[in-house]
Amino acid sequence: MLYIRSLLFYIIFFSSLIIFSLYILIISIWSNLPTLQRQSSIWIHFINKSLEKICNITLEISGIENLPNKPCIIVANHQGVWESLFIQTLVIPSASIIKEELLYIPFFGWGLAKMQPITINRANKFSSLKKVIKKGSEKLNHGVSIIIFPEGTRSDPIKGINKFNNSYIKLANENNCQIVPICHNSGNFWVNKKFIKQPGLIKMVIGGPILPEPGPETAFKVHTWMKETYQSMKLNV
Repeated sequence: MLYIRSLLFYIIFFSSLIIFSLYILIISIWSNLPTLQRQSSIWIHFINKSLEKICNITLEISGIENLPNKPCIIVANHQGVWESLFIQTLVIPSASIIKEELLYIPFFGWGLAKMQPITINRANKFSSLKKVIKKGSEKLNHGVSIIIFPEGTRSDPIKGINKFNNSYIKLANENNCQIVPICHNSGNFWVNKKFIKQPGLIKMVIGGPILPEPGPETAFKVHTWMKETYQSMKLNV
């Protein structure tokens, strides 16, 4: 039964993805970034509803009131596809830090390019860091929030939170910008590189904004909050 439910979900996911990507390409001719992202959010919420109805995967969010009404840096743990999509609906306009090869995926990559992400080449960490700081600062100064997954790669939900790179700290310090940490457990249900979707409750916690401080204190505070929050999720399953 789980296989059939997962198959049905993916049929809906990929067919709607193609249709919606083409729709975004068309309306991008006359639409600005906030409009495109609001339209994209409609599809993402549709996918979440499909997960709920077909795969029995539900969502519980706490701390939504912690999202500021000004540009910020969203820092989240990274376990798979789900958060890459859903977090974009929380703050509009926003720009994600993504691998540049994602733009080459037919339909999805074409639509993604219209969302004006910051693309990086992970093989060249130094130039990628410089690009994140430069482009991220430009976007923050134009009212666009930044979404970063500082683990760099998808983590195993069983192992917890990986070590963070500190690009988001440098970006926050240069722009005196609030950091909003987000922790979730979606990888237990939309399992990375697995076909079968596991039923259950995705929990997402949005932490209070953190202002950057000199030295390592900010990075320690964010990472500690993330680890403790994720551990609490595991204990309360």
